Amino acid sequence: MQNQTLDLDRRIKELEAQLKEQELREKASARPLIAQSALAALPIILTIGLGFVANYFQSRHQHQEQLGVIARQGELEREKQAAIAKEAESARLSEAKRSFTLQERDAAAQLDRQEREFRANAAAAADRFAQEQRTLRTQHAAQQGQQAREFDQSLERQRRQNEVELILKASEVPTSLTPQEQDIQRARNLLWFADAGYIRLSEQLNIKLRDAGRISQGESVSLPVVQSAGGTAAIDLLSRFESFSRTASTFEGGNTEIGYGHFLTAEEKRTSRVRIGNELINISSGISEEQARVLLRQDMAPYYKSVDTLVKVPLTPSQRDALAVFVYNVGPGVLARSSLLKRLNNREYDAVPNEMRKWIRAAGRQIPGLQQRREAEIELWNRTE
Repeated sequence: MQNQTLDLDRRIKELEAQLKEQELREKASARPLIAQSALAALPIILTIGLGFVANYFQSRHQHQEQLGVIARQGELEREKQAAIAKEAESARLSEAKRSFTLQERDAAAQLDRQEREFRANAAAAADRFAQEQRTLRTQHAAQQGQQAREFDQSLERQRRQNEVELILKASEVPTSLTPQEQDIQRARNLLWFADAGYIRLSEQLNIKLRDAGRISQGESVSLPVVQSAGGTAAIDLLSRFESFSRTASTFEGGNTEIGYGHFLTAEEKRTSRVRIGNELINISSGISEEQARVLLRQDMAPYYKSVDTLVKVPLTPSQRDALAVFVYNVGPGVLARSSLLKRLNNREYDAVPNEMRKWIRAAGRQIPGLQQRREAEIELWNRTE
């Protein structure tokens, strides 16, 4: 159809061209006959042309109808495809919804399983915690019982230790008393500590001590009389002049010292242990200054005993400390043979400082350190308490 339309258009164009050419020839030749012929042929040409035009429009109308049919077919096809697509989309949505429903159901089932597992685990954990609590309470009760027993044992050991110390203290009566008087005083001291509740004595021993202390029935026991211990002033003075050694040091002659001049015994050197106060201290790694002071106080006890034994007149605590420090330096034998002791026992208290100043020499030479030491002892002697 399209080819026929193109042929018709071409033929019309050819006729028009021929007419124009004919007209030009007629004008050129001026022959009216030709013009008349052309005019006479014009209706025929127009008829043919109109036929061709009619055919053209008819063909065009048919072509448009065919295009409309094709368009309707395309529309139907698109509607069909749209329906198919809609149906497919509906099927896909339905499948997705079904899949989501299944996933939601699976998730709910899994959540339910997890919740049951969590509850089961929580219950098991609660049981374990309860069991552990019961075990801990049992262990705690056992530990408390053990600690209570150990505490009671410790108290009993401490009580016994205190009793021993008090018994020993009760035995430290003044050496200025006669031996018989010392025995009587020891018995009285023990009875006083027992009556005060510090120590426990059997009824039989109590009766024996009352007999030994010459205490009649119903008589109260007077305060204990014991040898007083050394004062802190003596320790302070000695620590100024005796060099401190934290660890044991062996000097020429084989003597081993630690602290403030404490000579180690053979047993102490062998075991590396020294009794300081109530404890047996390992001295391998050394001792502290405070421990050294306690050890020095222990070492001073024999020198206080020498003073208490040799001096027969009353002394103030400072005078006793000064004499003990003096004897610690020069020795008990020097005091026993000295004019200092003789004049002191004659109650010449004021003569003691000058007597002390006599002991400032060694190997015939005056030693400044000894002179300073004597002056410190004299200063302590002259203190008023």
